[in-house]
Amino acid sequence: MTSQLQPRLVRGESFASLRRFLAWWRRSLVACLPRALRADAGTLPCQVLRVEGEQLILATPRPDGRWQRQPLPPPASREMTMPRGLARVQLLLDPSLVARRQLVLPLAAEENLRQVLEFEMDRRTPFRADDVVFDWRVLERSVANHALTLELVVVPRERLKEWRSRLAVLGFAAQCIDVLAGQPEPAARGLGVDLLASEAATGKGGTQRRINRGLALAGLCLLVAVLVVPTWRMQLAERQLGDQVEAARADALAVVDRLDVIERRHGGLQQLLERRQREPAVVARLAELARVLPDDTWLQQLELGDGRMIVQGESARAAALIERLEASPLLGAASFEAPVDTDPTSGQERFRIALRLHGGGAP
Repeated sequence: MTSQLQPRLVRGESFASLRRFLAWWRRSLVACLPRALRADAGTLPCQVLRVEGEQLILATPRPDGRWQRQPLPPPASREMTMPRGLARVQLLLDPSLVARRQLVLPLAAEENLRQVLEFEMDRRTPFRADDVVFDWRVLERSVANHALTLELVVVPRERLKEWRSRLAVLGFAAQCIDVLAGQPEPAARGLGVDLLASEAATGKGGTQRRINRGLALAGLCLLVAVLVVPTWRMQLAERQLGDQVEAARADALAVVDRLDVIERRHGGLQQLLERRQREPAVVARLAELARVLPDDTWLQQLELGDGRMIVQGESARAAALIERLEASPLLGAASFEAPVDTDPTSGQERFRIALRLHGGGAP
């Protein structure tokens, strides 16, 4: 682990030394230019934002080395606007206006230090990473302990926007926002952080985080869809199959009921056919009755059922009918059911005779 980190630390220290040398060399060259050309060369006058009482005071250096103090006016509007023609300045914030925390992190976190600090922001400070602008300066790199000691500088995002808007009212536009280190007299100097550049980086990081969260949410939705949709489709198919099975079961029960009805009807029809085969037909018995009765006899009423036959009519000799009916192979057990009397109009004897049908049962 130490062998892997050692080249990175050497390169980091080399780059830092090179940047310090280039900054010193640039300041030296700019100092040689005329005063009118220094602004074009990029040297920015320093402005210090301090708190005195309940007011924000903007301190501006004068040519005599003293500082001119003026209250910071209220912002022109809620939305920060930066019109053209504003004087570019370096703004140094009073330490009381920012939150500073000293942190010790693993040395490997330096490669993605901004992301690590965004993740640790809500645990190390009372703010969320999306609500603040932050920057840091490295205090110590310990290869032996694999530790990185740094100072975190945090300021609320909305407050920084308000300060820049109020600064624009005075005709200044901050191009670099640092934190005042020590007292501004005789010369103001900063900690070496740039909250303005960090604000832009944090905004991009916030956008990237929102994109990552959206992608993560979309991935989660896809995962849920992959897990849930097949199960839902299986349950839907199972319900449909269950409905089909229930419908088929109801149809099968209906068919069974119809088969039972058909079977019962078939059995009754078979019994009827067998019974008709065993017993003479009604027509045959009526024909036999007509054959047995003499020509001077006629019937007025005939009842047939329950293996019996009842005949009622008139005859010249009613008593002789009993003997003739008894001699029939299909009729027998003849007897009068009522006394025989004479019809005064025709002079015939009226009778009512009951017969037992041979073969048993009604036809």
